[in-house]
Amino acid sequence: MAIFHPLCCGKILWYKSAFYFILLTFNQVKSIHMKQIRRAGTEDAESITDLRVTEYKRSRDFTLLRPETLFWNETDDTETVLSIWDKNDRAIATMRMVCVTNLRQAEIMMKSEVPGRVEFPALIFNAAATRKEWRRKGFNQLLRYYGIQIAKVRGIQSLLSPVFQKSPRINFMKELGYVCHDRHISWQSTLIPGSPLILCILAADQFDHAISTIKEAIPSLIEEYPWTGPDITGQ
Repeated sequence: MAIFHPLCCGKILWYKSAFYFILLTFNQVKSIHMKQIRRAGTEDAESITDLRVTEYKRSRDFTLLRPETLFWNETDDTETVLSIWDKNDRAIATMRMVCVTNLRQAEIMMKSEVPGRVEFPALIFNAAATRKEWRRKGFNQLLRYYGIQIAKVRGIQSLLSPVFQKSPRINFMKELGYVCHDRHISWQSTLIPGSPLILCILAADQFDHAISTIKEAIPSLIEEYPWTGPDITGQ
């Protein structure tokens, strides 16, 4: 029978502990500097604010009047802000999801009438932005892919997405199952739209179809930018 000296065992345990500490630290550093999608927090406020303001100012779809409304605020602290980061830890796309439990809350949040049939609770997708050099590559779809999964897990009944009438993404949203409605009354003062803002609504019975459709459309992007952080999708 082998006999181990206490000091020898102590060294072995120390080396094992040091190894696991280094491995954990490496994985933490790796997760910071990698392509990923995750929930943004207060520590990301500056990056998310810069992304929103920069891209809204340069957009040709509207004229930004009040950039301060895009600054990270209490709503961002309490609701869910999704964010996509490149390998240099730079935020390249974001979207916020705000939960509302009745029609009045939805109208206040969107500063407009809410046409169409909406079941509550609902999530409003807003404050979306993608860096210019990364547009038309599927990042809005990637944000929506995880947003819909989160909605499904939370028991959300409807998704509300304000979209410009001339937005190229509307056709794909309709493929997902969204039903779009004209909005005739609005009192928002953040921007002057270049084309009318419409409201696209996705009912809960379309969530699974939408998730599978996006998965088929951007499989490489889903693999290249994995979800990191706490599992809030239920997967």
